[in-house]
Amino acid sequence: ALERIRKECTVTRSDPETTGYSKAMGALSIAAFIIGSVTMLAASINVMNSMLVSVKEQKREIGVMKATGASNRYILRLYLLQPLLLSLAGSLLGVPIGTAGIYLILVTRGIEFHFPLSPIISSIAASVTTALISGYLPAKRAATTEPVEALRSK
Repeated sequence: ALERIRKECTVTRSDPETTGYSKAMGALSIAAFIIGSVTMLAASINVMNSMLVSVKEQKREIGVMKATGASNRYILRLYLLQPLLLSLAGSLLGVPIGTAGIYLILVTRGIEFHFPLSPIISSIAASVTTALISGYLPAKRAATTEPVEALRSK
């Protein structure tokens, strides 16, 4: 009889506290995703803008490099290195500071903290990917600049 009851009956937990907690965590996750997406978009625009300014200011240097034999591929890699290093430096500074801040908040509230390695790695990868994508257009513009036109610019 017990075997038959186990097969036919299932027990679900529907405590109001558990259900409310799940809904709150779901809403918090959605809000965090939206805030993170807007932040990454703003960072992407900022990186692209700074790279476009950098390329414009260094137009003569690009012309000299091209006139002395630098290939388009070399200049593209050179100008993609800048957003890569910028994003890595920001990640290497921001991740420990952010993790320490979260740790302090949780410890003061008596909540146990586990160091989450996979979200940290994915956030660094997202930062680097965003920087490379947003830096590609200015780097491509630098690589395809005509040497004569670049040397004439002021």
